[in-house]
Amino acid sequence: MIPFVLFSLWLLPGHTWSANWNDGHNRTLNLFDTDPYEKPTAVQMNGVGSSYINGNGTMSLSGNAPRYRVLENFHNVNVTVYMKRVSEEAQIDSAGIVIGARSHHYTDATCGANTLYGQLTYDGRVTFEKELFHATGDDAFFPDVKDNNAQIFAFPHGVPFNKWIGLSFIVKSNPDNSTLMQLYLDKTDSGQWQKVLEFTDNGNWNVDTGMSNKKLERKCEGFYPTDKIINEPGFVFLRNDGLGRADYRNFTITELKN
Repeated sequence: MIPFVLFSLWLLPGHTWSANWNDGHNRTLNLFDTDPYEKPTAVQMNGVGSSYINGNGTMSLSGNAPRYRVLENFHNVNVTVYMKRVSEEAQIDSAGIVIGARSHHYTDATCGANTLYGQLTYDGRVTFEKELFHATGDDAFFPDVKDNNAQIFAFPHGVPFNKWIGLSFIVKSNPDNSTLMQLYLDKTDSGQWQKVLEFTDNGNWNVDTGMSNKKLERKCEGFYPTDKIINEPGFVFLRNDGLGRADYRNFTITELKN
């Protein structure tokens, strides 16, 4: 298990984007709606659900599979958000505080769904996930979700309701073209960050597509999942599943210098 240590800002910050939720304008975004108060960066709702921004600093997601997307090309990033668990309509194992980075998952097409996820799921686990194909085979997870003994629980009894919890997801390319991922939590809304998970994708973190190489080559034009490291920039998004409601605040994306 990764030891808990205080958050260290050893990565130099560059450009920072912050959600404009404290502007006095309340609004609701449904499928494919863009936020008229987020400019010049486009922010769009996707998936199945909606977001309500109260204009006083808080955004609420609801619905079966809401996706709140910041459509700018981010590369090396520190993505931070606070979330309050309020209610769920269904128990789904992917539900929780979930951040996607370097994403190209614009549609539900099988190919090119590249995304790296840092997540604290409602059962209390912290994990990294790599997605290359949508709804095909199995994504790559660290720790391996099939190994019960490898799981790391930041909240052994599950994420508590009605408490603000901060999650910070760092994604950064190394000089050898591997990709470093780190996950930090502010478990008590105190500003004290602790590292709970770290992993480097060096090319051996494989996604099982569920298809033969020949079938995959025909379907995805030679795009192979083995030794695929997601190094290209992409958009950042918040996702959740099976919601009644979850509240969010202090959503920022900081581009990190090499």
